[in-house]
Amino acid sequence: MFHVDSIMNALYTSIASDAAIVSSGFVVELEPVNQGDMNIGLWCGVYFIDAPFAPGAMGGQQFDGVVDMSVVVRATDAGGRAASILALQRAVKPVLTAIWCNLTLGGTVDVIDTINIQPFEIQRSTEDFIQSYEIQLAAKLNGALP
Repeated sequence: MFHVDSIMNALYTSIASDAAIVSSGFVVELEPVNQGDMNIGLWCGVYFIDAPFAPGAMGGQQFDGVVDMSVVVRATDAGGRAASILALQRAVKPVLTAIWCNLTLGGTVDVIDTINIQPFEIQRSTEDFIQSYEIQLAAKLNGALP
């Protein structure tokens, strides 16, 4: 059986407890309503997207599913757009490392098999001091129904 709360807490804990993230001053939040305090330089939000499941083998006694999650990483730099993009590219590395080091999320999923990075809320002006990436994750699950 799967439990979304266990999966999301495992992802959050993997990121929030990573030594590089802790030492760099990241603020990591689970399911925040907004992108946190804009005065915080390094910010990361962990979100549940959806979990489609289909009946699997053995006459419907198994399930096959995918849990889609999103991790938004934000960085700021008063030097403008180019400097904030560089700060974001430096900031996303330890987040990806924390994810790569725990692809089963402590055994709550079979494996995170898809990782996609894209700009989040694209801003294109020379005065942009805040930049964000969204890391989209898809984790495979299969198991027995209760």
